[in-house]
Parts: sequence; C-alpha cells; structure tokens
Amino acid sequence: MIRSSPKKSAISRSSSAPQITAHRCANSLVDEETQRRFKATYPEIHKRCKETTGGFIHDFDRRAALDLPREERRAVYEQLWALLGFGKWLGNFRTS
Repeated sequence: MIRSSPKKSAISRSSSAPQITAHRCANSLVDEETQRRFKATYPEIHKRCKETTGGFIHDFDRRAALDLPREERRAVYEQLWALLGFGKWLGNFRTS
C-alpha cells in the first residue's frame, strides 16, 4: 500500500497496514554509462528473462530462508536490499 497523503481516512482511526514511502517504489534515473552497459548485454538479459518464471531477470529463490545459516541468510538479504526494481520481491526466499 502506498499512501500519498499522511491524512487518515475519516472512517478509520488508525492504520495497521505497512506504509511504503514513494521513494522506495520509484525507479531511479539511469545514467548514460549504465544504459550502455545494459544495452551491451541485451542478448543475455533477454535469454535470462525467457528462463525465469515471471519473465524478469530475477527469479525466485526456491530455498526456505530458515534452512540457511543465519550469516548466509543475512548475506542474501543484504544483496537483495541493494537491488533496484523487482529484485527484492522476486529474488527472495520462498518463505521468510
């Protein structure tokens, strides 16, 4: 749920839904060097998209999070946090 206004509904006195600020949802600008790098790898990107479940460059991690040692699980979460776009969602564990 994305709230564009800090005001609460007249009907509801509180909100228990998690709030995501717009800056965590928006795409960032892509500089020219990054565009050149992406374009140079289009064949690999398109191949990867054809191999994944949702047609994105990211695919679901089929492992259960708690099957990994704490340090390894933390490292995966740190890598996911650094990703842009759908990587945080699509690249995550099947369970948390």
